Parts: sequence; C-alpha cells; structure tokens
Amino acid sequence: MFRKVVKLTLTGLLLLTLAGCSSSNSQQTNQSSTNSPVKQSQPRDIFTAKISLTQAVKLFKQKQPNATLLQATLQQEHGVYTYHLIGRIHQHFIKMTVNAMRPNVIKTTHQASSSTLANAEPLSLTGVKSLKIMSTIAHNQVKDGKLLRYTLGKANSVTYYDLTLKSPSVGTVQLRLDAKAGDILQRNQLH
Repeated sequence: MFRKVVKLTLTGLLLLTLAGCSSSNSQQTNQSSTNSPVKQSQPRDIFTAKISLTQAVKLFKQKQPNATLLQATLQQEHGVYTYHLIGRIHQHFIKMTVNAMRPNVIKTTHQASSSTLANAEPLSLTGVKSLKIMSTIAHNQVKDGKLLRYTLGKANSVTYYDLTLKSPSVGTVQLRLDAKAGDILQRNQLH
C-alpha cells in the first residue's frame, strides 16, 4: 500500500513538473514573439505592410511639401517591407524610403538628375484602383504567383501598376496594369 502511495505521489509530481515546463515554455515563446523586431522569419507577403500607400504619400508630402510625387514602390528589403517614393523639385530628384510597418522615414536622398525619371509625369492617387483589386487581376494571369513588389507610376498620361510576381510554375513575371481601368498593358517574363 505504501509503495502505491509513493508511486502515485511521484507520478503526480512528475506530471506537475512536466506541466510546469510546458507552461513556462509557452510563456517564453509568447514573450519572445511580442518583443521581436519588425523583421521576422515567418513567411510574409506584400499585404503584411501596415502603412498604406496613401499614408506613405502623406508622410512624403509632409517632409517634402514642394516636391511633386513621380513614383511609389513597395518591396521587401532585408526582410522588411519599405516604400520608395520618388519626387521632383525643379530638376532635382528626391528618393524617400519609408518603413511600411511603422510610419517613419528610413532615409532620404537627393539627386541632381535622373535619366530614367527625366520624363516622368506627376503621380496622383485619384481614381487609382486598390492593390487588392490589381492583385486579383494579376493572379488571374499568374495563378500560383506570389506578389513580391509593386510600383505605381505614370507614363504617356497612363497611371500604371507594375506588379512583380514569382510563381513556381512560370518563374518571375512582371505585369503592367492600367491603375484606373485594370487592363493588362504589358506582360514580361523576367526569369
């Protein structure tokens, strides 16, 4: 009888110890995930961005009130999504990098001229379809594609999205879509 009591007591202590270890492990896991930086190893996509394009443009205009916005790109760099906003003041170009997870400017650079943007037209977000709508149109073209980045710009009086998708079946594809009508303007196979 004494052996049974000792055996039950030891079994109970072992179970409580294991339960305590399990509980402390889950607390450590929860604590480390809440204190982790913006850069995470979990798979994320472009829709992970917490700052909208409109918010990024507003921040750009606050910091550069005399600049005309020419182009906006959202992409992942070093595990973090960032907006790259390009504007012009007279013949000088400004490139502002904005964290897409928090509304703060990471870097601003100035350039005297740019051959690629010399003929760029001023960009307005008025009438532009949402990225989610554009993504749906793109996924109709590249069924299993993951949206890696997008650029919003304007050329020949047409506001466009350049969407870059990576697909296991067809490789990397860039689609240019009319940002207001949703029409596919161009498709390029990159890889």
